[in-house]
Amino acid sequence: MPLQGLTGKHTFESFLVKVHHRDTNEEIRILAYVSNLTPERLFDSMKRFPTFHVTELGEIVEVRIERSSDSESKPREEESSDSETVSAQTSTTSTYYCHFNRRRGLLLCFTTDTLEEAGRTMDRFVNHTNGIFPLWIHPITFDKIRREIQSKNPDSIISEFHAHRYKMDGEDVIRPNYEERYFKYMADDGRFTLDELSKAYGVLPTSILFNILNVCKFRITNMGRFAFAHGDLDFLFNIINEVLAKVLETKALIEKAKIEFIPVNMGRKEVKLPKVIPVDIVFSREIDFSEVERLVDNMSGEDFNFEIFDMLLMPGSIHLSGTIVDRNKNIGFNITGNSEKITLSPRKDTNFDSMMQFYKMITERLDLKAEIRASTIP
Repeated sequence: MPLQGLTGKHTFESFLVKVHHRDTNEEIRILAYVSNLTPERLFDSMKRFPTFHVTELGEIVEVRIERSSDSESKPREEESSDSETVSAQTSTTSTYYCHFNRRRGLLLCFTTDTLEEAGRTMDRFVNHTNGIFPLWIHPITFDKIRREIQSKNPDSIISEFHAHRYKMDGEDVIRPNYEERYFKYMADDGRFTLDELSKAYGVLPTSILFNILNVCKFRITNMGRFAFAHGDLDFLFNIINEVLAKVLETKALIEKAKIEFIPVNMGRKEVKLPKVIPVDIVFSREIDFSEVERLVDNMSGEDFNFEIFDMLLMPGSIHLSGTIVDRNKNIGFNITGNSEKITLSPRKDTNFDSMMQFYKMITERLDLKAEIRASTIP
């Protein structure tokens, strides 16, 4: 069964049976997201998203996206070369089947689109919806998961991987001043090559194609995107569950940042005063002033779209303060920081996803080993 044109009412289990026993050689791509929304709010947001056409199929929701594109323009043959060109327009329809597990806060979207196209399609929705975030795996955690898979499956083959350089203190690598590094490798000795490149050039994997003989062939990325080629689908879901458990630990720490209202007696009247409970991003090393300057000057780009307002940045012992705004979601939170940590203080409408995106930015651009911790501010 191709992954399109599903009809009737389906449980998640019956849907997976159809996916697993489909009559096609196409890979199934799975995009995973964490969310604290209710199913009603999440699917209502999908229905209101401009390019989505949503149909409920029991526990499964079908999302169809139509795209049109102009093919290469060609001149009419019967006219001269300087004549007006015509452009043929073609349209394609992408189909996604989504399931939301409210108890675990996990949204899974299945499609036969490539991971790149699927990511672009769903990211447009996720990046502009409050309360949802990709199942992002910290680069160090992602590498640990890779090693655990290899340890439990010694005959496993890595036939392709992508790896990036991340800034870490005390590295002994070749030409450490080259901080922008990216490798794409394709060969069946990938598991050995990845270790060699990691040690020599300070890179960590972001996408890995595993082939565990007689078990499963699949791809896993650190942005919570998976591709299932063939084999035991439960094997891949066990990995997704392992990833989810680790991501939920980070999400739970970030969600400790909140605003509580404390009742206070004011004579004959009781009022509730807000109390802000922040969280800290604690650095693994002392950060210098120039690093913080570069960070606040480069908070937007392909992966991030932050802006800082009312900023105060003082050298010396370093003092940073300001309001961070997630331009994609129009959500803000306050920060204060020094050379040892940055404290995040939520505002009334702050959700976990913008703060998690900010933490992701810190780990990728400033300190890979920085950790989320409960704030020490009373």
